[in-house]
Amino acid sequence: MVWARRAAASTLNIQLEKEKEHLDQFIYKTTHDLRSPIHSAMGLLNLLEKAPESERALYLKMTRNTLMKLESLIEEVNQLYKVGKMAVKREEVDLRKLLEGEIAVLKNYPSASNIQFELNHADNATLFLDTLRVRTILSNILSNAVKYSIRKLVDAGEAATCAVVYIGKNKSKEFENVKNAVTGKPVLTITDSFNLGKKGSCINLKVIDDKLKFEINQNSINSATLKVASQLASMAIMI
Repeated sequence: MVWARRAAASTLNIQLEKEKEHLDQFIYKTTHDLRSPIHSAMGLLNLLEKAPESERALYLKMTRNTLMKLESLIEEVNQLYKVGKMAVKREEVDLRKLLEGEIAVLKNYPSASNIQFELNHADNATLFLDTLRVRTILSNILSNAVKYSIRKLVDAGEAATCAVVYIGKNKSKEFENVKNAVTGKPVLTITDSFNLGKKGSCINLKVIDDKLKFEINQNSINSATLKVASQLASMAIMI
């Protein structure tokens, strides 16, 4: 009897772990995949505000198409539990069409204005894949590539669209403008100029006794809702 209870409890724990993993995937898809069309629509609205009257109809149409994609993604999220519990569905997929659809959304990102997308795909290739899962993978790869691409900022305001901003010594005078632009946003600022750590840079590089050290401003890290690993903190000069 005791053995049977333990076996039942073990089976229940395994099922609970699977459900937890599935819930984690659901939350990830909701927060990650839906963010892309929202950012795209915001980028288009920014362009619309600055566009001449003759171009506004075009931007409105592009915004409408982006919101329609958001609606389809919401439906995909709604079906995620069903899809996740089903076997992989293999069907003929037009990979180029999937890629072009994802790229069309990403092109409207404020951070993608200087990024050029190129497709090099064999049109005669026939692929049988699970469309929803493949679209999710492509969306994750491409959106992360845009988000973490290296680019030179034209003005301090663009820093708010970045994940990490490095301000070199020759641009240290721009620090306050960048700091104001990213206040309250999850952006890691990195500098290498005297006293900028105390002035609010998340990480400031400095040379002490001919050795490269770094300062971490904990208040700035907290303000940006970021976290510092304990191993990194143990090597830093905490401010």
